[in-house]
Amino acid sequence: MSASMTEQYFLKRGATVNGPLLREKLEKLLAAKRLKTNDLLGKSAEGPWRRVAEVHKQLRAGQPLDFVSDTA
Repeated sequence: MSASMTEQYFLKRGATVNGPLLREKLEKLLAAKRLKTNDLLGKSAEGPWRRVAEVHKQLRAGQPLDFVSDTA
């Protein structure tokens, strides 16, 4: 299993935080159009957060997601 498949993220929609979720699960949710562009992804339940709209291309391509800037 590649490192990208073992990466875990948290999904924030409104005030609700779900996770940790494996990257593979997020990729499946993205492919099924179950993620909203305003949903937020983070490496911890406290953020920092990035909007799905900002990272969807990296997520689809299997590239690392950058969480340097605090979006929300």
